[in-house]
Amino acid sequence: MGSDQVQRRFLLLADLPPCGNYTGGIVLDSLVRHLPAEMLFGCIVLNPALTDARFASDLEINHRFFEKPKEWGPSWSSLVRELASEFFHVPRLADEISRICKAERITDIWCVLQGQTMVRLANAVADRTGLPLFTQIWDPVDWWLRDHHVNSFSRSRVHADYARALRRSRGCATASIPMAREYGKKFGVRTIPVMHGLPQSSLLSVPSQNFGAIRIGIAGQLYARREFDELIATLMEVNWHLAGRPVEVHLFSKDITIHADGPVQIFFRGWRAQSDLIRELSVLDILYCPYWFDEKFADEARNSFPSKVTTYFAAGRTVLFHGPAYSSVAELYYEHGCGVVCSSQKRSDLLAALMKAADENETAKFRENARVVLNDLFTMDAQKRAFLEFLDLKPFGDGANL
Repeated sequence: MGSDQVQRRFLLLADLPPCGNYTGGIVLDSLVRHLPAEMLFGCIVLNPALTDARFASDLEINHRFFEKPKEWGPSWSSLVRELASEFFHVPRLADEISRICKAERITDIWCVLQGQTMVRLANAVADRTGLPLFTQIWDPVDWWLRDHHVNSFSRSRVHADYARALRRSRGCATASIPMAREYGKKFGVRTIPVMHGLPQSSLLSVPSQNFGAIRIGIAGQLYARREFDELIATLMEVNWHLAGRPVEVHLFSKDITIHADGPVQIFFRGWRAQSDLIRELSVLDILYCPYWFDEKFADEARNSFPSKVTTYFAAGRTVLFHGPAYSSVAELYYEHGCGVVCSSQKRSDLLAALMKAADENETAKFRENARVVLNDLFTMDAQKRAFLEFLDLKPFGDGANL
């Protein structure tokens, strides 16, 4: 690699490091590997409770950790907490990070806009350094603000900062194609969907049909709890049997709370590294992805994209999406015919979708289409092309990245 290709150097400003044990960290881990380590310096503003969030051991990226100001707590204390963060903690962090930018000869800022602290820091560091800003979004900011009980006054200020960060960005990496369309139009920013990518070696062939229990797999965090609870209630109504076969639910997650007023067939499998998870999901029958029906989460459903869907496609099994028809996942399924969609909140409709997903012959075409979509949109090669376009970089070997 010639010296002309490393004249640009990016500050990775995020609230998680590239790692293997948090969803956002897993995506970052795949992204940073598309660049030489010397093109990056990481400033990670980390929740102090996440003591196990550390850079992957084989990454040689120089970095510093900073303690993130508290972003959650009782709603009655939110105003004081947010004012202290905005006018004391964030300026202090921005001053220190700006000094690092100068010392490390940073030329560009790549910031993940996850929560109010990172939104404020994106603007503050860009203001102090005058460096070009590139922003990345996993989820619309309102999801985080609601979940952390941020008061309405502070929320309106974060919305203004969020819009400012996006409008000043040289590029914005979005979590989905619908988000790229909407944010490009709304904020006038160049948007590129940068999707979760998997190496070709992760893609598994479809195993032979199973004639025993119908095993439903669910991986990752369960944000859409009401929809998941409806799945359990639906299965309880049919005594955990579909088409004369017993049904099991296998959960792959760090933790889960189950609400059930009768017998269940739920197996808690714990957290798995992604390669192990794909292998274990590949021997199940249906992979279930719930998403919010509640209108309160309409923005998130429309624009976010759960990375578990990519993992499900790689496992080669039939994917059942349970969420609104206007969501980013449903749009993908309808366009490409790559999974079963239940866009109804009625248990009878969910039961019908489960029966359909359990029919290997009826869903064979869905699995074939899912493999095509995976190869077109969700491989590491596809991710790399989108990521380099986002950062306005040429493919390495094709000229200077200045």
